[in-house]
Amino acid sequence: MKTHLFAALFSSLLLFSCGGGGGTAGSTTLSGSGGSGGGTGGTGGTGGATGSINIEVTDAPFDIALVKSAIVIIDRIDVFVADSDSGDSQKIKMNLQEPFEFDLVALRNGVTEFMLKDTLPAGQISQMRLVVESGEIELLNGNTYTTADGTLKLSSQAKSGFKVFIDPPIEIVAKERTDVILDFDLSKTFKAIPPNDPANAKFFKLHPVLRAVNKAMTGEMHGMAEESDGSGGMRPADRVTIHLMERGELDPSLSIATTISESDGSFGLIGVEPGLYDLIAVKALATGRNDSVSVSVGETVVSDIVVQ
Repeated sequence: MKTHLFAALFSSLLLFSCGGGGGTAGSTTLSGSGGSGGGTGGTGGTGGATGSINIEVTDAPFDIALVKSAIVIIDRIDVFVADSDSGDSQKIKMNLQEPFEFDLVALRNGVTEFMLKDTLPAGQISQMRLVVESGEIELLNGNTYTTADGTLKLSSQAKSGFKVFIDPPIEIVAKERTDVILDFDLSKTFKAIPPNDPANAKFFKLHPVLRAVNKAMTGEMHGMAEESDGSGGMRPADRVTIHLMERGELDPSLSIATTISESDGSFGLIGVEPGLYDLIAVKALATGRNDSVSVSVGETVVSDIVVQ
């Protein structure tokens, strides 16, 4: 899947991405992009110096065979910046000129998107809050659920400001730009009710589930998903769900990040912190796994996977 990275350039640039994955996909402008959100709360940081941050968003979609689009509209982002010396924290309100709309299904495997430009005081970011205005999810069978008609219900946190805790904290360095990836997990952000039959759900709940990482401290993972062609050979496998797992973890629902392979079998995950991981691939009843895939800072590892 091609992941969209939204950029919200604070004098630290905020980017959003969905579904992990680098690649050569081009940039696209989504509605609601642009603008210079005004920060409030003083200069803070070290001697009033400021740095910049990019936040990229990536998604981990749930059953891609069911979902045509999954729209989220963000009204505001609040960033909590702590002074590196005193530890005192201040909330900076990154008000968009207009709500920012993006499609989690479209945002995957490395596409970037500009969101806004602003400045932040130097210091450490350990928490963000995303205020969600509305959303919509459309399934391939034509069923559509929206906040407008009440079939998509926002959680109270989504409306008041969904908390994103960042550990380790992201450092905003004076006169430098920090790239941050926000990885939305689509499979967990939208929940079908009842959960056992999402294709015919009565309604969905929208509660953003995402992680935030400093892009400079991460690596990338790319590969090809393959399956039998029925004649003794192999062919690219599309719509394979790829789960990035902690080493030894077997339950895909506990994945760190997830993406879906493209029509040519390619997939990618970005913002992967250094370490050893397992990959689990699922397509209908076919499965596959790769164990002990090593990811290093600033590097791209290739890990092809076979489902059978």
